[in-house]
Amino acid sequence: MMAPLRVEWRNARAEMEKIQLTGKVKQKAEADAMKVGLAFRTRLATVRVLDPACGSGNFLYVALKELKRLEGEVDRALRPQKGYKRAMDFQGSPSTRCSFTASS
Repeated sequence: MMAPLRVEWRNARAEMEKIQLTGKVKQKAEADAMKVGLAFRTRLATVRVLDPACGSGNFLYVALKELKRLEGEVDRALRPQKGYKRAMDFQGSPSTRCSFTASS
C-alpha cells in the first residue's frame, strides 16, 4: 500500500529540488516548489484505505501509522519553506463499512 505513495513522494521531492536548483528567481522557485509539496500533501490527505477483512482493525491501524509517518516526512520537507503552515486538511470522516452474511 505504501510503496506507490513513497514513489510519488520521492518524485515530488526530486521535482521540488529541481525547481529550487534551476529557478532563476529564488522566491518564485521556492513558491513553485512549495506548490509541488502541497499538492502531494493534499494527495496524501485524500488517500482512502479499505480493509476488506473487517477484522480487528489492525490493518487500518498500521495503515494510518504509516500514512502519518509519511505525512511527517512531507511536513519536515515543507517546514523550511517560507509561509508553510501545517494544515489539517484531511477530508471526510472515518467510516467503517463491513457486511456480514449469517448462515443458519
